[in-house]
Amino acid sequence: MTTTPHPTRELLKTAMHRPDLRILLAGVEIRHDEALAQPFLAHDGAIVLGSAGDARHPAPLAHALRHGAEILCWRNPSPRTSAAERVAASLLAARTAACALALMSVRERRLCEPYVDADLPALLGPHADAPTLPNERLRALAQALLALAGDDRVRADLPLLAQALASPLFAEGWAVAVPTDHLLTTGGDSRLALDPESGLNRYGCSPRPRPHALTFASTTATSISEGAYEMVERLRRDLVASCVQGRFPLDYARAMAGIRTRLRRLCGADAVPGTEVVLTPSGTDAEFYALELALAGHGSTLTNLVLAPRESGSSVMPAAAGRHHHPVTALGVAVETDAPVDAESTARVRLEVVEVRDATGNLRASSEVDQDVRTVVERAANAGHRVLLHVLDTSKTGIVVPSPRCVRDLADRLGDSLDVVVDASQLRLCPEGVAGYLAANAMLIITGSKFFTGPPFAGALLIPPGIARRAVRPVGDHPAVLPAGYRDTTTRDCWPEAWNAYCRTLGTTPQIGLLFRWTAALWEMDAFHRCPPTRARALLDAFLCAVRTALEQHASLVLLAAPVPARTANVGERWDALPTVFTVGLRGRGGELHGVEALRRIYGWLNRDVSALLAEDASEADRALAATCCHVGQPVSLAAPGMPERCGLRMAAGARIVSGAADVHVVSDVNDVVKAAPRGIAAGIAPEMAVAHEIRDACTVLDKMDLLARTFDAMAASEDGDP
Repeated sequence: MTTTPHPTRELLKTAMHRPDLRILLAGVEIRHDEALAQPFLAHDGAIVLGSAGDARHPAPLAHALRHGAEILCWRNPSPRTSAAERVAASLLAARTAACALALMSVRERRLCEPYVDADLPALLGPHADAPTLPNERLRALAQALLALAGDDRVRADLPLLAQALASPLFAEGWAVAVPTDHLLTTGGDSRLALDPESGLNRYGCSPRPRPHALTFASTTATSISEGAYEMVERLRRDLVASCVQGRFPLDYARAMAGIRTRLRRLCGADAVPGTEVVLTPSGTDAEFYALELALAGHGSTLTNLVLAPRESGSSVMPAAAGRHHHPVTALGVAVETDAPVDAESTARVRLEVVEVRDATGNLRASSEVDQDVRTVVERAANAGHRVLLHVLDTSKTGIVVPSPRCVRDLADRLGDSLDVVVDASQLRLCPEGVAGYLAANAMLIITGSKFFTGPPFAGALLIPPGIARRAVRPVGDHPAVLPAGYRDTTTRDCWPEAWNAYCRTLGTTPQIGLLFRWTAALWEMDAFHRCPPTRARALLDAFLCAVRTALEQHASLVLLAAPVPARTANVGERWDALPTVFTVGLRGRGGELHGVEALRRIYGWLNRDVSALLAEDASEADRALAATCCHVGQPVSLAAPGMPERCGLRMAAGARIVSGAADVHVVSDVNDVVKAAPRGIAAGIAPEMAVAHEIRDACTVLDKMDLLARTFDAMAASEDGDP
């Protein structure tokens, strides 16, 4: 039972709609004591709200509850009961609270200031280095934190504080003592950084659930779903317990190995025994390791043939040459963009490119692309080079090239002189397709963050047994070892357990962000695969047909490209034989297609409330539509540089169309155990009902696209302040 007064109870219910609090406070008793002078007291499985309970806004309550819940997590009864370890646990709980505070809006942070120690953000927040030397400011903060845990009889003098900072608990816990929202943004690059006002990254998505947004952005990135978020938050709590119980390194290594095992099973790689998995922050980083495995065991020059790099990503070309593609690696190491990761490897690589579109942006005939691929490969082979051939399956606009027959013919002719890597970063590929590539001795670059809608920056390289053997069986005078330069990009726990010799240059820094993002992605994959493949195809087909019909009803929207993927087996049954990506051009009032700069603006408008930019005489229906947040794929330019622009926004079907993985939570009382009510298969609800809901949402997105395309000039003038 709660003893909180009625106004506080209502504010608590509002605060409890935050997904992290729903999990952290399950089973925790919450009371309000007006006589308690401090913000709260967290002790013995309960949180007593003091001065924070008198707040008139949910933000201070939410922060007090978050901090209190973290104290209960970090100070659970365990063998670690010394005074120093209790101080360390209090500091770690406060660090999590300080990082959670940083994730709030500026207004919310200001509302929290009366209830938060002024030294907390600077000493323990997300930009603070792990304290190594005690000082008077930290000592005073530690004493105040002990009082919040009902442990103020412990005197946090400087010697005790020094012991706490030197404890294994503090050393292991520092990286874990961060909110899930923050951890999901670590171990990638600057594209994961959040805008302080919108809370969105450069992909337009959030590391916390965003159920109010209508999302069809799986070609780019997607905000985490509530179900996946809950899974990741529970993992974070498990890792906190691991730190408290002194077994974090072992549990973290097991968790990373578990990701590789589950990934093999869910994506179809288990059908080819001996397949290995390397976890990478992105599909682009996986290019590095496909290149190094193609270089392993021989001293020959390697021709790396990349197809349609503009259809994959701007960073593919430098990565395919073994060059840094970003000024900071996923491990946070500053590097020089375009500099070789390993000079010896880069010197052996010759890049070649075959485009799949002509200069105006039209798709070239498949036979022409195949012939260009054959020409490049045969020329390289005649020069004595080995070849690494990229297969694109599928591109950001849904293209699969070269043809399966072309790849088979080249493999038959060149034998061991040809390696194949499939750029399947979108992972719009069923398990049968994944297994087929692996059985043909092709590596696959995949992500869990495109079709399967996991958080951005969850990549992997699938390595068939024939190529995996190169890492454990050195050949001749060219022993296989990952060059030392990659120590700045990856760590040992991302690689197969048996590859100790190949990975001997790597460090052991935990990649918790990568672990969390793949945990979320695998939750989505598992939800999707609960649906039989033939039924998944039928559900996707129904959605795609409805979107095409809706597109035809808007004169301002033009379907630019929707190629049918080239498949060879069971085409009528495989869901991956459907074109699940739409590239949509937007026409202005004069009938011309908007250029890429205009589309970038419209892309941003779609994802926020822009009703204030409409004309004064706009209808209420248009204002409601303009206020709806709609997340789609980023603009893509199809034509070659220097040619007239031909570009569009991308709208795609992702795994949640089938799984219905958007969850709806109901909180009836602040102390009730919160239960999730997911749509779709996980709840036993007919998937057809969930798809009908998705179709309605997609039609709303197209309606807003149409509105913004037609009113672009006026809205741009309004936003720019032009008369």
